[in-house]
Amino acid sequence: MRVVFSYYWTSGLLSMLGRSSEKPYAPLNLVADFAGGGLMCALGIVLALLERSKSGQGQIIDASMARNLPLSHQCHDDDDDDDDDDDDDDDDDDDDDDDDDEEEEEEEEEEEEDEEEEEEEEEEEDQTSINFFKTLSNSSSSVGSDHTGQPSLPTCINEPWPSMTLSPESVITEVEGAAYVGSFMWKSRSLGLWNRPRGENMLDSGAPFYDTYRTSDGKHVAVGAIEPQFYDQLIKGLGLDSSSLPPQMSTSDWPELRRTFTRVLAQKTQAEWSKIFDGTDACVTPVLPLDEARSHPHNRERGSFLVDAQGEVSPRPAPVLSRTPARPCLSRDPVIGEHTRSVLEEYGFEPAHIEQLLSAGVVECNEAKARL
Repeated sequence: MRVVFSYYWTSGLLSMLGRSSEKPYAPLNLVADFAGGGLMCALGIVLALLERSKSGQGQIIDASMARNLPLSHQCHDDDDDDDDDDDDDDDDDDDDDDDDDEEEEEEEEEEEEDEEEEEEEEEEEDQTSINFFKTLSNSSSSVGSDHTGQPSLPTCINEPWPSMTLSPESVITEVEGAAYVGSFMWKSRSLGLWNRPRGENMLDSGAPFYDTYRTSDGKHVAVGAIEPQFYDQLIKGLGLDSSSLPPQMSTSDWPELRRTFTRVLAQKTQAEWSKIFDGTDACVTPVLPLDEARSHPHNRERGSFLVDAQGEVSPRPAPVLSRTPARPCLSRDPVIGEHTRSVLEEYGFEPAHIEQLLSAGVVECNEAKARL
């Protein structure tokens, strides 16, 4: 728990989280512990098992949280497939009994009635899902706040249902997935970690020893000293006398303790505090911007970031498998329309037809220019 901030600042992500002119703040434990740690480790295990099914060999999974933090989330549309009943009976014999015909007609009518009932049930289920999601989109949440400081949901959730491209089934899956990722918060309510209002708990900026602070040069440091032994190192590094401070876990004294930490940490630069706490277990670390994260000694040694042919920096693919690591693509990204002609040729278009499409403005072709 105490080192979550360390994962954030090492990856450079913590410097990007928060409002303009306000200090950075991490989104609970969702990115580092759960996504960058548990989820990526589980993915590595699955990938290694899949590869083992072909090679029969095992390998080591390197699931560094700091490397795994830069994640992207992609929504997928689920298309509903309609099942058509094509089991029509062909009447080839003109001598069938009338009774047989009547029985067949009765069976067909019963089948049609059953199908209509199933369709009505499916429509009711879909409408229930839509109503459930609309209820969620109109409710408040602790995931964020708007410019007034009031709780707010992500923009995609606040969109009205007709403008969304997700089906009810995929939306409910997203809701359940998000809720499951936050299982720790649900369980923590009974542990005293999340039983207070938003912003007053141990890990949501409520505790002064688990937060970020501005330094004298306008930069920030992250503090994550929850455990007593680490908290003692923090107090020592700040040059404070523990006997003159309130107890660490006295929540009623947290505002006073925060004011003390804010005042002291604002007296030195980020570099000065980094030097003071370097090599200690105080869990005080500098909040690095993205351009500095790449050059950090830890990331340089592990090769956590790559530079492509265009000079753009991006995280190395994660997790890393020792024997069959992912091979990142470092080639230049194509410009829009660069491969229009080759794609059309692959689909069988004749050169003359392609020229007609280009002349009419139906398609565009932008050949890449060499950079001299």
